[in-house]
Amino acid sequence: MSNRETLGQRLQRLRAAAGLTQAQLASAAGVPLSSLQNWEIDRREPGFRAACSLAKALGVAAETLADTAPVEEAGKAPRPAGPTVRPQAQPGRPRKPPEAPPQAGKKPRKGKRK
Repeated sequence: MSNRETLGQRLQRLRAAAGLTQAQLASAAGVPLSSLQNWEIDRREPGFRAACSLAKALGVAAETLADTAPVEEAGKAPRPAGPTVRPQAQPGRPRKPPEAPPQAGKKPRKGKRK
């Protein structure tokens, strides 16, 4: 196992050293907060322009972000992107369809209607 950091680990360390929250760094770099969060947990990797923006906002050279270990080398299992897969119904037991929400009556409007 390598002792090198993944990109996500390095981003977290540099952000903490700069005293920034995820929201502050995302705003300073001009990237969506959700993207930064995915990068920090090694779910995704930033593109070239985003990485350069992050480096500038963190006050480091872009090369600092480039020299990191792949997730597999760092001994971390990559997290799958996308929705969580739900287990299938057991054979022989049909799934109960979800119930429709109850139909609510219309609420009366407040005030006079002209």
